[in-house]
Amino acid sequence: MSMAVSVGIVMAVLGLLVARPILEVMAAPPNIIDMAELYLRIYFLGMPFIMIYNFGSAVLRADGDSRRPLYCLIVSSLSNLFMDLLFTVVFPWGIAGIALGTTLANGISAALILYYLVKEKEYLHLNFRLVMFHPKSVRQIIAIGGPAGIQGVVFSLSNVVIQSAINGFGSDAVAGVSAALNFEFFSYYIISGFAQAAVTFTSQNYAVRNFERCREIFRLALIYAIVFTAILSGIFVFFRYPLLHIFTGSDGVMEYALIRLLVVTAPEFMTATYEIPGSCLRGMGISLLPAVETLFGSCLLRIAFILTIFWRMPDFTLLTAIYPVTWLITGSMVMGSYFFLRRRLFTVRRA
Repeated sequence: MSMAVSVGIVMAVLGLLVARPILEVMAAPPNIIDMAELYLRIYFLGMPFIMIYNFGSAVLRADGDSRRPLYCLIVSSLSNLFMDLLFTVVFPWGIAGIALGTTLANGISAALILYYLVKEKEYLHLNFRLVMFHPKSVRQIIAIGGPAGIQGVVFSLSNVVIQSAINGFGSDAVAGVSAALNFEFFSYYIISGFAQAAVTFTSQNYAVRNFERCREIFRLALIYAIVFTAILSGIFVFFRYPLLHIFTGSDGVMEYALIRLLVVTAPEFMTATYEIPGSCLRGMGISLLPAVETLFGSCLLRIAFILTIFWRMPDFTLLTAIYPVTWLITGSMVMGSYFFLRRRLFTVRRA
């Protein structure tokens, strides 16, 4: 919890400082850059809340409790919806109201997760008087979570490069991608949920040398992630016109949104091929390798593509196609590493 609060404060300060420069580097369209900066500054103020919820929910999930973190998100999401309406309809605060609603909703989820941890009676009990840095625990947390954190940072930087390329097509492209991303996130959250379950239960069973159970966890998590994500993405594609019209009525925006939805959201299930084996590897104490492979496949290759091929042929469909291509490459690498290391580790541990 000490790390959660400290990291959250650092990220909030950094976010306030770099919000405008990042938007300028990304070549945000002039007609939206001021609103985007305002949104980012208010959003970054809530980073401590986001960190507290993420750290706290991870603790509960590590104990096999995924229900209470879900309850916190449900309450937070409903509160966010209510406050968005309140701060834009009743109080006409525009983009500032949307950002404020999101930040306050994140605060609600953080408060709820803290409440659950404080009410715990045994080893998960949070005592605020004992909140401090424990060097050994910090080192262990960084050893497992550090590579994944660095992966997330570099992944975000690659997305900045991609977003800069998208911004070059104008505000219609930015709005269209934003509309399609709503459904893309829904699909990815399914994979993320199974990935979190995979790392939790793999670590527990690997620790007691229940290797057959580890194999079953990988198999079921991968199948469920692919199947359920494919079903949801299929629903989004089938009802794409009425769903996208919720966010836009512009033909120009709709054109870009449809391309993003069909090229990226439809094959979203492919991300399970590296998220699930990568999570299982982290559950076995191997965090650096899947992070490096994901960085190469999903980050560096995308940047290289934009700086070479896309620079010569600036086509929006070609730009979005880089996602499934890099998912295929990354999934092949991480999946191959998982099977190779699993065979070695299970044999060594059994011996």
